[in-house]
Amino acid sequence: MKRPILAILIGYIIGIIWELYLKTSIAPFIITMIIIYTIIIGMKHHVTKNTKAVQHVSVDKINTKALILLITSIIISNTITSYSNKKYETIYKMEAEEQTYIGTIISNEKTGEYKTSYTIKIESINGNNTYKNIKLILNIPNKQKQKLEYGNKIKIKGTYNAPEKRRNYKGFDYSEYLKTLKIYGIITYSGSGIQIIKEDNINKIQISTHKISNKIENNIKKILPQKQAGLLIGILLGNNENIEEEIKEDFRNSGIYHILAVSGAHMSYVILGITYLLDKINISKRKKETLKILGIIFFMLITNTSISVTRAGIMGIITLGASFFYRKKDTINNVCLSMLIILICNPHSINSISFQLSYGGVIGILLLNKTYTKQLRKIKLNKKISEAISVILSAQTMIIPIMITNFHTISLTFIFANIIISYLIGIVIILGFICAFLSLISLEIASFISIFLNTLIKILIIIAKIFGRIPLSKIYITTPNILSIFLYYAIILKIARQDANYTYRRANVKKGITRKDKITKILAIVLIITIIFSNYIHIPNNLKIHFIDIGQGDSSLIITPNNKKVLIDGGGTMNSSGNYDIGKNTLVPYLLDRGIKKLDYIMISHFDADHCQGLIAVLNSLKVKNIIISKQAEKVYNYEKIMEIVVNKKINIIVVKRGDVINVDNNVEIRIIYPESKLYFDDINSNSIVAKLIYNKFSMLFTGDIESMAEERVVKIAKHELKSMILKVGHHGSKTSSTQEFIEAVKPQIALIGVGKNNKFGHPNEGVIKRLKENRSKNI
Repeated sequence: MKRPILAILIGYIIGIIWELYLKTSIAPFIITMIIIYTIIIGMKHHVTKNTKAVQHVSVDKINTKALILLITSIIISNTITSYSNKKYETIYKMEAEEQTYIGTIISNEKTGEYKTSYTIKIESINGNNTYKNIKLILNIPNKQKQKLEYGNKIKIKGTYNAPEKRRNYKGFDYSEYLKTLKIYGIITYSGSGIQIIKEDNINKIQISTHKISNKIENNIKKILPQKQAGLLIGILLGNNENIEEEIKEDFRNSGIYHILAVSGAHMSYVILGITYLLDKINISKRKKETLKILGIIFFMLITNTSISVTRAGIMGIITLGASFFYRKKDTINNVCLSMLIILICNPHSINSISFQLSYGGVIGILLLNKTYTKQLRKIKLNKKISEAISVILSAQTMIIPIMITNFHTISLTFIFANIIISYLIGIVIILGFICAFLSLISLEIASFISIFLNTLIKILIIIAKIFGRIPLSKIYITTPNILSIFLYYAIILKIARQDANYTYRRANVKKGITRKDKITKILAIVLIITIIFSNYIHIPNNLKIHFIDIGQGDSSLIITPNNKKVLIDGGGTMNSSGNYDIGKNTLVPYLLDRGIKKLDYIMISHFDADHCQGLIAVLNSLKVKNIIISKQAEKVYNYEKIMEIVVNKKINIIVVKRGDVINVDNNVEIRIIYPESKLYFDDINSNSIVAKLIYNKFSMLFTGDIESMAEERVVKIAKHELKSMILKVGHHGSKTSSTQEFIEAVKPQIALIGVGKNNKFGHPNEGVIKRLKENRSKNI
């Protein structure tokens, strides 16, 4: 076998995926593989002529070895991943009560609005060493004013909490994210005091590299303005915490965010730099290679061994190692071995976006670079430009499904942005490394070089801003289904294989289109039809109502039997500072994950932030045909902002009042029960829209945030219209709503209350829960 490591890697990935996603016994799959292989071999030997028997036996031996390696690695990886999963689940069941933790701080502090976080490596919990060496996040409220340092061994009392799992369909799963970092949960400090037992409780190499990394960061902040310093730290060390959110967004939109991840390009410059210095010294080749490997390891440590830099580092070490032992270099083997090492260390790395993008880009270049280069050379493009475009296209082609699945966007300007950046980023990295190295010796010399560096970084920011704000730079795409992704990659592999047999195909060009060409075209046609079918063809079904978890707020999605979509409210920010956009980060991804790019109606019950602020991102990102509102007693900021977008986008505005009916679909209508044409109250809550959704014999009452006075008015004017199977309880179950009289009029079988977890308002109120139970409502 030429590349046994490839068979091992494929088996290892199959074993991980089987355990993480299928969660069933892998034995039937392996038995089926063996049976199919045996049948194929048996049939082949039956039809093979005696003159070719020896040749086929030789090939069969190779295939058998590959199968044995594949099955063995499947079993091993499946076992390791299963053990890892069970360990996480065991720790997640740890009781949420105050316990004494002893451990070592292994990260810098991360300061938020209310808390400061650290990563701690545990030595014991309540004196028990069962969980030794697991990593946890330690949260300390800022009011405690307790500062800890990297390497501090501490004793602390706190409460363990398992990380939250996915709360919405295909939404962000915090527990899965932490698994990619091998972190098992969160400790919340109880405020009982922190005892620092020992400083520098980590090996000297880690302490030294951490101090060097911190010093470089601090020096960069001293010699460059804040904005440029944050960006350079991200480019050189992969720490993006100091980069302004607006700059990050521009880099994402322009398709050049990858330069903020330390990866292969950085490693190349590190190796070139070390090589340049070593060439000045008269030592043996083996010593030079050894020093280069040590230099790579040092660089990996100061950049915190992220997945992208670990991948590049391992590949660099393997390449240098091959030279060290006078072995032939094999890039494919290097990629496979580095991937296998990372997955052995942590099987959950396969879910890391960094892992997927890093390896996706490299594999794309390996598979498609030659193909793109040949095509670009045919149109008489300059060789260097052709090669630059080819690398960009090869990497982007491979990672497009990953980008769409995780970020729901693609950029049509990324080629131009990346071409311009490719000529600039190398200079920035080289000057940045020189500046960082010199800053450890003399800040004055580093400050002189930083004058040029500052100008280049400003140009980078301007380029990202220009390309990131062109309309075509950010196109929202619905999440592709598994079949579409599978067919997409099948076509890429087919194209890559055809290119490998390019010489053969040229020799047979007179025969016309080959069978392989036909298969590729058929796959392409099937892919296109699949995508069109999955996005535009709809089979009528029952009415569906989705209640979206957007924290302390309300948002409901209605999908009618004929695929009309109605969004009622959209939540708002999740914290008082307003720096978390619930619409952008939760609501828009939720809709795109469900294949929704167009809404027929948005109904806004009222313009409190926790009901409408998330709709700003929806209106800016998706197509909306109609917006339903009621007459306003006062025009607040959110109303003005939303109406500005609605007018600019020429969205149809429907102003409703009592008695109006919106015919959404066949047998699906929304009846407006309240407010009346004359408003009786001055506040926003009490003028919320009360609407009744009716589908055949099913009914549901949406009540916004109406309070007791408004409920009294609604009962007075529409008592006999209120009865509904489901009640969306008003004002999140507040004590100011859900009066006895109103609940008795609605007579709900199910009552739904939308609240944020551990919300500061204490919603829902116990009195409201009691009244609903007394009226035999099932509370959810």
